[in-house]
Amino acid sequence: MKQQPARSAHRPSRRSSLLAAALELFATDDPSDVSMAVVATHAKMTPSAVYYHFSSKTKIIETLMAGVTDKLASFFELTSGITDLHGWGVQSMRHALEWMRTDPLEAKFYFVRLATTRDGAETLVQFRRDSEKLVESISDSILLLDNSIDPLEAAIMARGLLTLVSETARTTLTGRDAVPRNFRTYHEAASIITLRILGGNPRE
Repeated sequence: MKQQPARSAHRPSRRSSLLAAALELFATDDPSDVSMAVVATHAKMTPSAVYYHFSSKTKIIETLMAGVTDKLASFFELTSGITDLHGWGVQSMRHALEWMRTDPLEAKFYFVRLATTRDGAETLVQFRRDSEKLVESISDSILLLDNSIDPLEAAIMARGLLTLVSETARTTLTGRDAVPRNFRTYHEAASIITLRILGGNPRE
């Protein structure tokens, strides 16, 4: 059998550049309006090269979703030195807000476009499944920090934190960038709301 030539160790995979190009498109336009041919053109690849990496547009979207979900989950993981529930919550939210500023395309794609896509039930179902995984991950961190909290209450707290991230993303990434009333900055607003979700008293 004829062997395929090995990929050069110095030749980067085009998969990552393809995903980056798709993210630019999906964060700007509804995924249902973007064809595989348009993705190929934007990525400066042939359609056959795109299909070599992904069998469908849905697979591209799922791969992007999985990457963002993992990144969001990492913001709410326990880190060394954090033993206080409220300190963990504020730190996690600050990481999420910083991510929105440094990777606005990812945040817009995940929290704005996917939530309103016309791309069909399959994408929305996967989005909801990923959201549930995030809620479970955040809830686990809450219970590890304070095992006196009822698991149902921890799940409600986790969902509240994820909703806060989502609503902040929608507000800051869709042109409505006025700081919430009575707050100086989004960081301040998110920190105080986080403390309220976790049952703490706002601290200056």
